[in-house]
Amino acid sequence: MRNPKLARMVDAEKALGARDRLTAHLMTVDPKERRKDRILGILGGLAFNLLLIGALAVIWLRWRGVV
Repeated sequence: MRNPKLARMVDAEKALGARDRLTAHLMTVDPKERRKDRILGILGGLAFNLLLIGALAVIWLRWRGVV
């Protein structure tokens, strides 16, 4: 909005309203909760992959006649 040519294209009320809504939303975001969710997501994916690898190993062992 500081550029004179672009300032004529921007509706100041809408821009300030959008800024206020964005600020209000960002104030509700808890960094600790996001970090916890990210870690739990990684651990969940890791657990799923380990279960899948274990199941594939059992299938392969049965196919080879070991188990």
